[in-house]
Amino acid sequence: MLSFEPILRDLAVRHGAGDWSSPVRDSWHYLLPPDGPRQVQGWKLHVSATPLSAPFVLARCVPVLIAHRCGFKFASTVDDAEAITSMRGSRVQGGKFLTAYPPDDEVFAALVHELHDATYGLPGQAILSDRRYRPDSLVHYRYGAFSGVTVRDNEGVLQSRLRAPDGTLVPDERREAFAPPAWAPAPPGGIGVSQELAVDGPDRPTEILLADRFVVHGAIRHANRGGVYRATDRQTGRNVVVKQARPHTGADLTGQDARDALWHAGEMLEQLDGLGPAKIAAFDQDGDLFLVEEEVPGVALWDWAQERRSQGNDVEPALDLPTMVSAATKLVDVLDAVHARGFVCRDFTPTNIMVTPQGDFLLIDTELVNRPGQPVRREYTPGFAAPEQVCMPKLAPCPPRAVDLYALGAVLYFLAVGTSLHLLEEEPATRTIRERCADLLRLAGERNLTAAAFTDTILGLVADDPAERWELHRVRTELGALAPMTTIGRTAPPLVHGISRQAARDRTLSDGLAFLAETMQPAATRLWPSGSFGARTEPANVQHGAAGVLGVLTRAARHQPELRDPVARAAAWTADRLEHIDRHLPGLYFGSAGAVWALVDAADLLEDTALRDRALRAAEHVPHRWPNPDVCHGAAGAGMTLLHLADRGAEHLMTRVLDCADALISQVGQNPPHWKIPDDFDSSLAGTVHHGFAHGTAGIANFLLAAGIRTGRDDYLDLARTAGDALVTAADRSQPGARWQAGVFGTPDRDEQHYHWCSGGSGIGTFLIRLWRHTGGADYLEAAQAAAQGSYRNRWQSTTAACHGLAGTGEFLLDLADAVGGDHRARAEDIADLLTARHAVRGGRWLIPDESGSAVHADFNTGLAGVLGFLHRLHHGGPRWWMNASPEMSGTPSGVPAD
Repeated sequence: MLSFEPILRDLAVRHGAGDWSSPVRDSWHYLLPPDGPRQVQGWKLHVSATPLSAPFVLARCVPVLIAHRCGFKFASTVDDAEAITSMRGSRVQGGKFLTAYPPDDEVFAALVHELHDATYGLPGQAILSDRRYRPDSLVHYRYGAFSGVTVRDNEGVLQSRLRAPDGTLVPDERREAFAPPAWAPAPPGGIGVSQELAVDGPDRPTEILLADRFVVHGAIRHANRGGVYRATDRQTGRNVVVKQARPHTGADLTGQDARDALWHAGEMLEQLDGLGPAKIAAFDQDGDLFLVEEEVPGVALWDWAQERRSQGNDVEPALDLPTMVSAATKLVDVLDAVHARGFVCRDFTPTNIMVTPQGDFLLIDTELVNRPGQPVRREYTPGFAAPEQVCMPKLAPCPPRAVDLYALGAVLYFLAVGTSLHLLEEEPATRTIRERCADLLRLAGERNLTAAAFTDTILGLVADDPAERWELHRVRTELGALAPMTTIGRTAPPLVHGISRQAARDRTLSDGLAFLAETMQPAATRLWPSGSFGARTEPANVQHGAAGVLGVLTRAARHQPELRDPVARAAAWTADRLEHIDRHLPGLYFGSAGAVWALVDAADLLEDTALRDRALRAAEHVPHRWPNPDVCHGAAGAGMTLLHLADRGAEHLMTRVLDCADALISQVGQNPPHWKIPDDFDSSLAGTVHHGFAHGTAGIANFLLAAGIRTGRDDYLDLARTAGDALVTAADRSQPGARWQAGVFGTPDRDEQHYHWCSGGSGIGTFLIRLWRHTGGADYLEAAQAAAQGSYRNRWQSTTAACHGLAGTGEFLLDLADAVGGDHRARAEDIADLLTARHAVRGGRWLIPDESGSAVHADFNTGLAGVLGFLHRLHHGGPRWWMNASPEMSGTPSGVPAD
């Protein structure tokens, strides 16, 4: 990567800043005077740039900033500068190449003028979150945090906040429009308000007229590059779609930007006339480019397929074979027509193909279409791009049509199984993509007739070697020969990566536990690294932190004594962390409660009374009355932990368990019973009223059920049962199985129906099966089993996560297996096999990707530890993770011994 550091180093020395500190943090390079910034918050300056202008912008700004002893940061490399201006980048951060932190108002007033003069005439995009100093200036400003006041908010997430005049701390909201706090002082220097950018408020027009012809009615979506809008053509009266490209957004090293890309897309619509929407007009207005296309009725292929797949059989939501063959034939027709005109699509994906009401397939995004050999940028959609397309240089000749053959195979894979062929990269590369795809298709084909029938075709198209990919004429021949299969099942030994399914599960569990033990970093601020959001949460928590991983290692150490030492080290780190937390929060997953739970379990394993005493002392600081009543962040999570500790011998904590439960009863709303996170609570969840386990009725009622069973309190049990009745009534049965909306009072919307632990079926079913085991109510059992059916059918569309994915579904299926037997354990094994089939080999170990599918993180609820916890329970038995002791079984146990 080409770094800007030599420019900075030279300028710093020449302008007398050789003693300034110059740290690099993530993608940012800082230059800070020895006395540091003198303001906690205030008006800051941003200077935009393109990758080409960035070194010149930096070279012209640095002397000015040093002269005023103003600290600043800038994007470290050309790659970082490209990312900031990316067409698909953040609208809030877009364009912010350099950020300056004026030490006082006088310096701000001087800098805004001097930086403008220094960078005058250089290219750079407008920054949407800021106000531009002058039209076409690179200099922008907004009111926000410099160092800010760092706090851990009520959800356990680190935030940099602003201090209002009354002393309260408020979020530093980074919006997609200029919106300083109402109490912010006026910008220094008499800059005033630019009417050009003062677009919010009651006088903002509800309709916009473009080119004196197109009346814009509303946005389809917004992006850093510009919006996509619905409009009416006043000349014809017809509905149209308008696409916008903003100047200098997505600029590359050739000097081209989003406007060039959009202009090219319009030219390709003309070249591919009849294969997509008709081009109506392209024009420039106020520096932005607009492309107008006819509005084509229909839905994206992605949505078309998901809708038809959802109506599949009771076990497998799959397209029937005739529908799949018809769709595949139309896809071949489209691709063949594009190739016949001498072009390559380069972005042939289910979201770029429209299905009309008449069943026609049309290309709706032609931006990447080009002729082989023409210079193009490296661009692609993950999961649908050939390996040579992913690995090509940033600027290179357009690849040949073989990349489209691979994309066709990936689209057929999506149609067959319901998810993209997005695979975690192996390090070093051990297997080919086709080999990994074959494992997945073999697994899918055991339940899915369509996937089984299309396996050879898909594998023929996704060959890693472009020369080995099937040509379109061969695909046509294969489609014509496909006959409906009438039987399905395992016809060969079930293998993954050449070994048996059980051996694959064992290998994944063993390798994963070894990875957790080896990657522990006791000297770091987090015991295990997390993702960008997880890194801002409490380092000791269950969701993203040490406690979740410690819990898994603790239980695994009962079967693998070599893990006792990692358990001891992780427990010591977690206990130290709890003793230095300045603010304890109640949540089981995001607060201190889960860390206390994990420490007590570890202390019991290690027979370490001192560690147990430390954990119980920490428990005294965990709030059990809290405005947020939920499990993840709130009071119910604290109550579950206190009840667990009481069950482990800390009987004195039952007084607090009762007080917690009493408070939750006092907070319940009616018709139906529900718990609302208060509107005025300082939380992003304020106003939330959820059905699910993480934030709503199921989780809170589950705690009341456990507390009622432990204490014999009928009021707890009655409310748990009433809540269960409401959840049964709220189930959506429009598809096989059951699913739930997240919100209790939400507007019905198929996109809001959920299957997973946090907000959907597997979490609600987790409560209902426990309620059935206590009451014997048939409705609860039926609804729980329907939830299991829905969650199981959704498995191919799920992430790996315990929170909202496969591991959580697998845990729920094991709960049902323990309660009623049946085929639930076999289905849990199917979940385990799908998880295992998604592994990547890294450093010789089989590792499961996190919720993103693109990285490996240890986190329990979104990463590897939760998956390993499920695999361990499947193999060794034992109770559900982070759950209180269950009621007595009312059915046949699964036969797996408990720990």
